[in-house]
Amino acid sequence: MYHPLTRKHLYSATRVSVYFDEYGNEKSASGTAFFLRTSAGKLYLVSNRHVFDASYSDPRKKNWALRKVVAAGYCDGNLLPFDFSFSPPQILFPKNEKEDVAVVDLSNVRIDGALPGSVVPIEESYLAADADFSEVDISDIVAFPVYHGASNQPVMRTGWVASDPSQNFIGHGLSGDARRIAIEGFSWGGYSGSPVFTLDRGLQSGAGITYGGGFRGSKMIGVNAGHIKVADGSGAHAGLSYLIKSSVLIELLS
Repeated sequence: MYHPLTRKHLYSATRVSVYFDEYGNEKSASGTAFFLRTSAGKLYLVSNRHVFDASYSDPRKKNWALRKVVAAGYCDGNLLPFDFSFSPPQILFPKNEKEDVAVVDLSNVRIDGALPGSVVPIEESYLAADADFSEVDISDIVAFPVYHGASNQPVMRTGWVASDPSQNFIGHGLSGDARRIAIEGFSWGGYSGSPVFTLDRGLQSGAGITYGGGFRGSKMIGVNAGHIKVADGSGAHAGLSYLIKSSVLIELLS
């Protein structure tokens, strides 16, 4: 038995618009991101490396210099929209360049405007550590909030775990050893950087209730990093997407 996620999970998604300069010409890209708050109360913005580093996935963009990031989303409770920009960001990347994750320390950037005090952060304690992946099963349902196309409202996409979570997935177009999991689910342009959640599973014991089947609480298990294409060269979506495991984030913040 699975249990639905909350509105907070949906509104944890933040849209990011990223602006670059190439020899005086402005270039732009967009994606999804989310706020992550550490146990010490420090706030970070998390997305994929290829969202902030244009040349990461396309060497032809090696001269695109990052100038500004605009983040927009909704505040907790009353769901009031917000947006703010910052530049130049100081970005942390994993040592393994194949792990497509980026973390921005918001205490070390110049923010234009005021950072809203009631954003919907994901708490560090909610991230799945290496040991937690033993409780993630093949065919487990997952959900990830994204901004689709030009929409200003996030939507929740769903799928299920397709590869062995205890192993690092290597598929078509994914070279090198990285902490990845394949997802049977649809990721598309603009979805990059969204948090991926497992759902509560089982029945939780309570007063007068016992249940032998066990209960596993929801966790954030990774960052959506893109989709896998079919191998015939057509560029078509293969129906598989993949995430970078949350243990990469834990390592980055340690």
